[in-house]
Amino acid sequence: MAWQDVEHNWTERKMRVRAKWTRLSNEDLDFIAGSRDKLISKIQQHYVRGRDEAETELNSWLANRHH
Repeated sequence: MAWQDVEHNWTERKMRVRAKWTRLSNEDLDFIAGSRDKLISKIQQHYVRGRDEAETELNSWLANRHH
């Protein structure tokens, strides 16, 4: 799945994001609002990851999504 798909369909895709990163709250998802950078920042914050690690985790998740 490409990030553009997530961004343009955020209302639908945010539940998949939440299923992967369960520590994200509804408020976090509203704040992220389809922004890749904001999601990476929230992954860093809630999972104590460096930016590179959070970005790698996100890229891996995107690569393994088939639709």
